[in-house]
Amino acid sequence: MATGGVILGRFGGTPRLRVARPGFDVTDPDLSDQHLAFDSAWPEILTVLDANWNLATGVSTETWTYNGATINRYYRSVSFTPLPWEPICIGWHRDINGSGQVWYQQTVCSSHTDHCTFRTLNTGAASAYMIFANPLTSVDPREADLGGSHGVLLGNHPTRGPGLYVSRKGADVLTCPDADLRFSTAAQIFQMAETGAVWGTPYNANPGGTAVYKITQTINLQGSYPSFPPVLLLGGSDISGIWGATVTWLSANSISVDMTTSTAQAIQYIIPAYDPTYAGGADTVATPRVRMDADGGLKVSKRNVNVNTASGAQLLLDTSKSVLHVQQRVAHDAITAFTGSLSTDLTGDTAGPPLGFYAGYRYGRWWCAGGALHTAEGVIGTVVGLPLPSPWGNEMAAWSGVDRKAWSIWASGHSTVSFRAAIVDHSATYAGEDELYTGPATMGTSTYTDFGSATVGSSPPGWGTAQALYSAGGAASVLRVETMADTISGKAVRAYNSTSPAVNELQSTFDTAGVVGDCDILVGFKMANGADTYPLQIMFKWGATTEFQVGGVRCDVSGGIAQNSRIYYGYNNFTNILIVGGSIGSATHNVGSYGERLYPWAYDTWYWMRMNLQGGYRRIKVWPRGAAEPPGWTLAFVGPGVTNGRVGLHMDGTPAPKAYVDFFSVCAAGRPAWGPV
Repeated sequence: MATGGVILGRFGGTPRLRVARPGFDVTDPDLSDQHLAFDSAWPEILTVLDANWNLATGVSTETWTYNGATINRYYRSVSFTPLPWEPICIGWHRDINGSGQVWYQQTVCSSHTDHCTFRTLNTGAASAYMIFANPLTSVDPREADLGGSHGVLLGNHPTRGPGLYVSRKGADVLTCPDADLRFSTAAQIFQMAETGAVWGTPYNANPGGTAVYKITQTINLQGSYPSFPPVLLLGGSDISGIWGATVTWLSANSISVDMTTSTAQAIQYIIPAYDPTYAGGADTVATPRVRMDADGGLKVSKRNVNVNTASGAQLLLDTSKSVLHVQQRVAHDAITAFTGSLSTDLTGDTAGPPLGFYAGYRYGRWWCAGGALHTAEGVIGTVVGLPLPSPWGNEMAAWSGVDRKAWSIWASGHSTVSFRAAIVDHSATYAGEDELYTGPATMGTSTYTDFGSATVGSSPPGWGTAQALYSAGGAASVLRVETMADTISGKAVRAYNSTSPAVNELQSTFDTAGVVGDCDILVGFKMANGADTYPLQIMFKWGATTEFQVGGVRCDVSGGIAQNSRIYYGYNNFTNILIVGGSIGSATHNVGSYGERLYPWAYDTWYWMRMNLQGGYRRIKVWPRGAAEPPGWTLAFVGPGVTNGRVGLHMDGTPAPKAYVDFFSVCAAGRPAWGPV
């Protein structure tokens, strides 16, 4: 596998600083943004204009009326030198609980060209906020190529002193203003200190009375954060739950997320690596501040701090952490009536749901938030207090769904509503191979089959039937071996059914691998011509229940034509459908999709699919047979964790083939599953 590295100079015709993540080749011009730690040629790198984790003064009150009642909105206003646009901003209510612990709740802000306002739940609490210099509602006009030279300087700047300075494209690093610098050792850059995701399951917090469902999730962090910074939550399955959520710092390396919701969902969190108290500038003594590490990473320390002895909190830039930039702009305009929702496909290459900053224009201003926007909780504070001509609580909301779309939704009866989204290139579910595996793939640590010893026309040895699902009067689907010339061993398996019942799905477990927990799975497969919504699914089934998780390929079928081909990961629960030896009952097929993304798979083409299950994390990559395995993941999401279970296939059985599998490998030893890739 290629290693990371640093380019400080001209690359792709542009002077730049470019740093790859470990395990990725910095010289690859096609390297996706999620596999780069930093590239000064990125457009719209997020630049902090102002930040404060504990603003405790200057509370103002804004009065709203609803059905004759007066409602107060408490907020703090932060002013700045006027900009040509409303900037991106995010804010939190900050408070101290009875145990002396710091806790936060995200709130919706309002953004203006010369100030931003940040709501607090009461007049006695503090506020935390970040204001970025980047525009909230449109592309940054400063991204135009100025056509200049001298884009990189490592040395003595004529006005800023010794250091490392990198300008945006076309700006002269020797003469440009601070706003045109992508990086400078004289100033702090915004990064993500830590990200992650856990699966939250609701419980009844009021078992003796009317049910109140909540999620309370303790998260042990990898790093330590004694300054107790605010934590950004990304929108999940229930964004109203996210917006009512609180994040409490239990210790410097542990937080608790609490939300009121009846929906099980992934809790995605981001902790910023930014010190609002840091004052930049030139060093007062000669100090080594820039270091390239053996793994290809780059570190830059704060002024007067030796980079060789600096702690994580003393670094201005650490390319093991993410630098963010706006990758896509989304606009939903002229919304005059409620029709359900609007959505736009996200074009970025992040494996999981990306972070976004969302804005909605109502009441003469832009309301904005990070992770998701939900004004029922953010603008006024209570659903009953919304100034709506309609009783519906979700006045307006916006978020990025697990389907990799930017969504917006609004209430009826309003004047024109407009939404904006600035989608960045970072996902809370990112991980590279170096973070997952203890070593390379080996034959000895994997259990695998190429079906070469199986008898044609029969079920393959070592495979069991977990469930054969079919309607009354139909035949059971089976896993059958067939001869195929273009396979690894000359044979492949597929789901077969001699009839075409309405329900024809087959679950077959690879019993040779036994019961496993965290594991890696490698499968060779191809789809046969014949449109099917779910032609192939790799299954993880736990216990003797009807529940299982699947990841695979799917598409939409209209008029017998397959379209919108994609890969996905989801959860299935079959209830009262015929189990082998049983009888048919009422058929219920519940599918909960954790995530999916477009992937242009083609029929009659062999592919490899690798799936990694680690705790609640689910990661999938797909690539054509004959091509090198890509180092990154195509899809990464979080679902319910499983203690143990069996892996296998979930396929549709029909007389004509829908999909073939010619190789199946499992490794539960912390390594990639082996295969002839």
